[in-house]
Amino acid sequence: MTEQFTGLQSVTFTGAQVIAAIHLADMRATVKRLFQVKTKRVDQNQTELDLHITGVLSEWAAARVLGVAFDPSVKISSDDKVKDLVFKGLKIQVKSTPYKPSHLRFNSVEEFQADYAVLVRLKSWTQYEVLGYISREDFIRKHKTTDYGYGTRYYVPSEELKPTHLLNQEA
Repeated sequence: MTEQFTGLQSVTFTGAQVIAAIHLADMRATVKRLFQVKTKRVDQNQTELDLHITGVLSEWAAARVLGVAFDPSVKISSDDKVKDLVFKGLKIQVKSTPYKPSHLRFNSVEEFQADYAVLVRLKSWTQYEVLGYISREDFIRKHKTTDYGYGTRYYVPSEELKPTHLLNQEA
C-alpha cells in the first residue's frame, strides 16, 4: 500500500539560520515600532517579536519548498501582504500558525490580496511544515467564519488546501 501524498512538507532550519531569522525579524519589528505601524497582534501568548520570527521562518520555509528566492527586505508599511513571495510571476502570501488543527486565516476576505496563499505550521523554532496552498478565488468560495475570541475571522481548514507541488500546474 502506498502512502498518499498529503502536501505537507517539512523544513528544518539550522541554529545559524534561526539566528539570522531572529536578526531580520528584530529589524522588521523595530522599523514598524519606530514608524508607529499599528500591530494586528491578537495572540497574547506570543510577543510581537515572536510573531515576526515565526513569519520570517515561515516565509523562508515556503520559499525553500517552492524553490524561489526568500525576500529579506524590511518594509515600513503595515503588513505588506500583497506578496511575500513570487512564484513564476504569481504573488504568494504566506500565513503561519502554531495550531493543530491548522487554519489558513485572514482578518477579512479583502486582506487576501495575492494570487495564492500558502500555510506554514510552526512545530518548533527549527521545524516548520508547509501544509499547502489555495488560490484567492477558491478561498473566497470555500472560506468559513469563526470567532477565535477577538472578532470574526475568515478561514479554510488545512485539509482543504492543495499540495504545494501542484502549484506548478497552475503557474
